[in-house]
Amino acid sequence: MDLNSFQRINREIQKKGIEIFQSEIERFEHEDGQIKNIIMKDESQHSLTAFFFRPPMEQQTSIPKELGCNINEMGLIQIDDFSKTNVPGVFATGDNTVTLRSLATTIGAGTNSTALIVKELVEENFAM
Repeated sequence: MDLNSFQRINREIQKKGIEIFQSEIERFEHEDGQIKNIIMKDESQHSLTAFFFRPPMEQQTSIPKELGCNINEMGLIQIDDFSKTNVPGVFATGDNTVTLRSLATTIGAGTNSTALIVKELVEENFAM
């Protein structure tokens, strides 16, 4: 999902009367482990009954950038449908390339990428 899709979803959520706060969180107030209020760095306070958030994506290594891989506005490595980056011979897969970050998604993407990499290596080395 790209940034425009997230913005569209945010607009739809707001139409339902659900507020979206994009300020930085200072701290949480809780009662017996149940979050009751969020205190923002701008000193605003919001009580709540449910809490959803999307942490920013950060690559945990500088290797993709050092190799010259394109990184999109969401912090993800850009790949094509075959897990190829813009750098010849460099593939990427898993939660550094997709917004749906889960173990199942990562395993599936890794399995798919591995098959595509092996296929490319076989074709390259055995002229098939």
